[in-house]
Amino acid sequence: MKSIRFLVAALAVGFAAPAFAQQDGAFQAAVDLHPVIPLSDGAGEGVGFGFDVRPGYAMKMEGFSLVPEAVIGWNSFATGSDLASASLFRILGGARAVFGEGQVLPAAYAHVGFGSYSASVEIPPLFPGMQTVTVDASKSTAIVELGGALDYALNQNFTLGAHAGLNFMTASGAGSYLTLGAQAGYRF
Repeated sequence: MKSIRFLVAALAVGFAAPAFAQQDGAFQAAVDLHPVIPLSDGAGEGVGFGFDVRPGYAMKMEGFSLVPEAVIGWNSFATGSDLASASLFRILGGARAVFGEGQVLPAAYAHVGFGSYSASVEIPPLFPGMQTVTVDASKSTAIVELGGALDYALNQNFTLGAHAGLNFMTASGAGSYLTLGAQAGYRF
């Protein structure tokens, strides 16, 4: 329930952003799409898929822009079996440092937050007349994400780019994973 309230609050701030933006900064939003590549046994057995939504506020600093931002995302982990699935809903907060002011914009970012890691396994019937049994489990985990990005500014407000992020989950058996993907951002 807390995550739903946080999501509603983040979206409300994102939609209200143009009404109270200051001259020296700007609200922005981005969408990330990425494969999820496991780096440990707990993060799956193959390449999965994920997406993130990132509202933030860009503030001009000396030589770079600092963007405090929230990350709301979902990752699906490959399990190597059609009978099993694993996913992660995550909410993170952190900051992004965007360097330069030209068309090519390198960035570094760090996020910290929590996620709900869920897994499901279907056990097929062992004998005639038995039904399939589904076992579900979920656990909360703290998440730390460190990464970098490279954007290309198509105009003053719209960017396209790529990112790479290293994610660490603290729940026992959850593991770590890498995200490599594409992103699109818009500055209001």
